[in-house]
Amino acid sequence: MEITIRDDGSEISQQYSLECTGEQAAESSTLPNASKACLQLELEPGAIAGEVDPQEICTEIYGGPQRAEISGTLHGETVNTSFSRHNGCAIDRWDAASFLLGSVKT
Repeated sequence: MEITIRDDGSEISQQYSLECTGEQAAESSTLPNASKACLQLELEPGAIAGEVDPQEICTEIYGGPQRAEISGTLHGETVNTSFSRHNGCAIDRWDAASFLLGSVKT
């Protein structure tokens, strides 16, 4: 799985790879705390599933310009998803995946 983070919304600021065999991280993983991330993905695979429903009512709170993309496979399923902090729903989604994306300092 490849994880790309753009702190300013456009330029790549961090790029990591994460390879898990169940709850164990492969040595080739470059994500900080990769073992914890693999365990968390086993417990909560939905943290990186899907996108925000465009019909969902969200608070209009701007959480910052940060953007991130995750691509690869999880449990044999293709993952190709993006994250931002442009409203309350997106912020909640980012926070749920913060074990992969990191926390945003405000």
